[in-house]
Amino acid sequence: MRKMKKFASLILAVIMVLSMTVAAFAEETEYKITVEPQESSKISLTGNTYYAYKLFDVTYASDKTKELGYAYTIANGFKNFEYVVEEKNEQGEVTNSTTYSEKRDATGHIIEGHLSLIEYVGSLDKDSDALNKFAEEALAYAQNKVNNVPVIEKKATESSVVIDVGEPGYYLVAGSATTDDNKTVTAACALSTAAPFVTVKVKADAPTLEKKIIETTTEKDETTEEVTTSEELVDANNAAIGDTVNYQITSRVPNMTGYEKYYFIVHDTLSKGLTFTNDATHPVTIQIVEIDETTEKITKVIKTLTEQEYTLETSPKKEDPTDDDSEVIGTELTIALKNFKDYDTPEYVNKTIIVKYSAVINNDAVIGNPGNDNVAHLQYSNNPNKKVDGDPDNPDKPKPGEVIGETPKDKVITYITGIELTKVDQNTTKPLIGAEFKITGTKINKIKILKDVFNEATDGTYYQLKDGTYTETAPNDSTINDYVDGIAKYKKNVTVEWNEKTEKVSATGEVGFNGVIRFDGLAEGEYNIEEITAPDGYNRIIDPIKVIITCVEPDDVDSQNAVARWTYIATGKDSTGKDFSLNGNNNTDGRIAFNITNNKGTLLPSTGGIGTTIFYAAGIILMAGAVFFVVRRKKA
Repeated sequence: MRKMKKFASLILAVIMVLSMTVAAFAEETEYKITVEPQESSKISLTGNTYYAYKLFDVTYASDKTKELGYAYTIANGFKNFEYVVEEKNEQGEVTNSTTYSEKRDATGHIIEGHLSLIEYVGSLDKDSDALNKFAEEALAYAQNKVNNVPVIEKKATESSVVIDVGEPGYYLVAGSATTDDNKTVTAACALSTAAPFVTVKVKADAPTLEKKIIETTTEKDETTEEVTTSEELVDANNAAIGDTVNYQITSRVPNMTGYEKYYFIVHDTLSKGLTFTNDATHPVTIQIVEIDETTEKITKVIKTLTEQEYTLETSPKKEDPTDDDSEVIGTELTIALKNFKDYDTPEYVNKTIIVKYSAVINNDAVIGNPGNDNVAHLQYSNNPNKKVDGDPDNPDKPKPGEVIGETPKDKVITYITGIELTKVDQNTTKPLIGAEFKITGTKINKIKILKDVFNEATDGTYYQLKDGTYTETAPNDSTINDYVDGIAKYKKNVTVEWNEKTEKVSATGEVGFNGVIRFDGLAEGEYNIEEITAPDGYNRIIDPIKVIITCVEPDDVDSQNAVARWTYIATGKDSTGKDFSLNGNNNTDGRIAFNITNNKGTLLPSTGGIGTTIFYAAGIILMAGAVFFVVRRKKA
């Protein structure tokens, strides 16, 4: 019995020990910080590393739901941290400064001249600029390896990440995120108490940029005669020289929490064939608007920026920016929105920014492929934990060499075509010279007429033939008689003539030595080509040739194979009155090319002949003369 009692006592002791152990285990708590993106942001945490630095130790009463139960003391890593708050006047001059820290003297009081850092932080409002500025300075101190501040880090493998900090405290959390265009932005620091769990939202956001061409279509109702216009946003279009192309850049106002200053700068590069215009007819406009996500239409204009609320600069783009004498290959357009941080309010955040401007297709436009491109991108602030002041000449732009975020470049292209005519003999297909043509059309604003001319030059490579054409083949003994002069050499030059922009264009030009004339600067449309003068000895085409040109622009203008695909149908009658129809495409360089044939004229047969008439007239004259002399002799 006595043994059984001892055994029972032993079992009871073991149970008591185990129960005490369980109680001890129950008191152990895991302290974790969960990091996740904000609901409205379009960023990803995956692949980014997040860091937690303990600023303050924390102890609290058993009732952890009461904020008054929390007591904070400085963590070892920040015992020497000092934070200075400056007060400035309107001129930016420092009028007063206060230093906050938790440095203490031998008696345990804050050292003379300092105020409590913990009390200062406790007085700040959540997500206030002052709290964000403090977090920025604390992070800079923590990241300075000289200070040896302990850090806990964790890499995100999915949409959120959990950092196991191990013990309670007031933590500073920092890291970066990835935008939907695969760019990295630094998150604003998050400050929160792990007691024991806390979730922090990554304060990281970034704007995007989309560039489009605005295509306007006008339609008329034949019954009501009502005219309506509609707009379509496209990546590529076709137009004529002299046309105005309207562009639209779309972005949005990002969440700028944590930033003291924010850059928002649009860069646009126009190719040499595009002339930027900003006048009363086609002004630059910048608006912040609300968009209906279903219809993609503007439902409300929140703000239209005035010219005083942004800066606009244009400068020549050179092939080699470091060489002042380098060739100009386009125009750089820069638009910087002033005081952009002022839009960090619920009224503006996540609202759409629309920038519109125009350019005119000029004489330097590329005919055919690869077209006349226009490339835009956006520069924006991407690190709220870095203090910036801006360029002294323009504080809304970064200092030279300052690294900020950039969106991928977005490109649009305007394509232009031309018609190349080659005048040939109908039977031999030999090129003919001396023909003159006129072209009219429904969408011609300005036409460039190109033809080759030859000037005698000692360094020339061409020889003149007796039929008026030129060749680079030198004469030999068997062909010398075909040359005007087998010694004289000629150099080929291309002349350019422009037909000015009018409502109705009548452009006339003469074929060159090789029977070729090109009418460049055309868009998709319907054109009439009329032969004004035929080559010597050839019959002229009486009726105009109708040419209908269509264009299919590429779906992906960023592709290496992005080319416009031009097709045409040419119909009419040849110089014999016979109907003909030509159709085809030119997807190599985008210029439509075909031959126009002529046949030689012949002397029409006749009866009688003029010789007989002459003999009759001569006989009458002789008879009249004889009568005159006979009458005169009788009178004598």
